[in-house]
Amino acid sequence: MAAEGRGLAARPSEEGLRLAARYSYITNSLGYCGPAGMKALFHGFVAEGKGKPADVRDALSRFEALYPYLQMIARRNGIPDPVDERVVRAYFTGNSLLKGGWRGELSALIRDVFSRRGLPRRVADDLASRVPARATPHHSFHVLFIHTITGRVPPTRDTENSCLISVGRVVDGEHVLRRFVEKDGRLGRPKLHRVAPIDGKFLGAPAKKGDLVALHWDYAAEKLAKGRAQALEKYTTRNLCAVFSGD
Repeated sequence: MAAEGRGLAARPSEEGLRLAARYSYITNSLGYCGPAGMKALFHGFVAEGKGKPADVRDALSRFEALYPYLQMIARRNGIPDPVDERVVRAYFTGNSLLKGGWRGELSALIRDVFSRRGLPRRVADDLASRVPARATPHHSFHVLFIHTITGRVPPTRDTENSCLISVGRVVDGEHVLRRFVEKDGRLGRPKLHRVAPIDGKFLGAPAKKGDLVALHWDYAAEKLAKGRAQALEKYTTRNLCAVFSGD
């Protein structure tokens, strides 16, 4: 599988850091993930180009789940730096670095790493023994199967849908059309949904009606090209099928 990493052009680590900060900004702002007080660092790095990459990397490395997933994906694909943009992209929206079976590596990650980062040992052992064969180390796996390491996010359907990174089609500055996970584990039809005011500076350009954005906790983290939106739904659906079927 190392050839998979070499098959995609290398991306500067700073771009990977910026991408990771895009998706981590809102969860850190809400107090759900990572070290306290990184909101200004992440926002400044993404929206204004301020801040030192080393400081951003250090902050991201202290997120309870994020960095271990990036390390695992990078290692499997022969990529030296876990914040290479290709690796970060694989985790948050999905790409070809996620090919193949991951059950053994995910089980080991939960049992040996997450148990040292806050997940109770009893819970870690139970989850590690039940990782579905088709599970993929995409952000959706963590949301759907592990839910939380810190215990700061209650595992309800509402929080699950908020935490899942989803595709939103912009209607106006505070509304999108997006799909939600239904009771049967499928993505439903798009519904009009109110989100946090869309920050064009954070996105790099104002969002127009019809644009596709990636939503995380109702915050528009980045604009998505059609192919990336399709990849996001593809890997989310894959983990939905794996987790809800147990296979």
